[in-house]
Amino acid sequence: MNQWDRQPPRVCNVKKLFLSLTLAACSAVGFLVGQYASSRSGQKLKETNREYDQRQKVLDRVSTALKQEWDGSSKALEKYLDDYPEQLRSDIYALYWKIGTTTEIDVHRRTVFVDHMLSRCAIETPLLRNKLLKWLQDFHRNDFSKASRQLLNSLPWTIDFLPEVIRLIGIVELHEALPRLRKLVENNQLGDRPPLGYHNNNTWAALMALARMGDDISLTEMLHKIQQEQDIIVKVTFLLMDLAYTRRPEAYNVLRQYLNSYQRLPQVKETVPGRLAAAYVAAAFSKYLTGFPIIETDFSELQVAQARDWANAQTQWRFK
Repeated sequence: MNQWDRQPPRVCNVKKLFLSLTLAACSAVGFLVGQYASSRSGQKLKETNREYDQRQKVLDRVSTALKQEWDGSSKALEKYLDDYPEQLRSDIYALYWKIGTTTEIDVHRRTVFVDHMLSRCAIETPLLRNKLLKWLQDFHRNDFSKASRQLLNSLPWTIDFLPEVIRLIGIVELHEALPRLRKLVENNQLGDRPPLGYHNNNTWAALMALARMGDDISLTEMLHKIQQEQDIIVKVTFLLMDLAYTRRPEAYNVLRQYLNSYQRLPQVKETVPGRLAAAYVAAAFSKYLTGFPIIETDFSELQVAQARDWANAQTQWRFK
């Protein structure tokens, strides 16, 4: 035993006491830090809840005003926005979209919603501009006034507005834009091996818009790319939905084939089978076809079977 092992009992006791005090202090500090973090987290949650409650009160007020006081003018819609922060403006726009796309509202008011929402695209933040352009795609061609069509045609074809503006042009069937669309496709062809994520680029959007406006060459190219696509997730969740957008009878004849298939997407859980690809096609039929018996976006397998029976009995397609 060396000299350091032969320490007096008193020294050992002092060291033990010091160690105990140190551990206690660390424990206390850890507890205080935990309490502080918990307090901050709780405070943040309270603030979040408070902000949500405040936004909800404003939304309830605007919703009531739209139902009881709105004179059907665009100026009133502008007034309801005031100088609210981005998140609240987003909520109000979503309310305009929800009310404007219901079947109960008259054509004039739908047109006013479209005019207002489209006019805001040029001045809004990039996030809200993108949301507005997507929400506008749920309106019908007849909901766009002459002024809205002119405004849509004047929006810049820049990264801030594309590809959503092109998709919207197809819905409105803005034939004035046909030369620009054809030039875009000609100068930016997808080729036999299109780049990754091509379904989100401007060329694909232009093909969609052209096909919707009756361009057979564009529809043929879309069908070819869909047949080529090896990634079933991309094919089913993006490309087939874009094919449905075209509202072309030839496209729906092809979609019916996918509706009748029993192919499944990859499993998310080992114990649960992958979702039927046909469920996505059924949802597209529900969105675009008149007379479709099931209004749904998330189809069960029983509903898919019902959708097949209905689709297979059709000799022609009628679009909403």
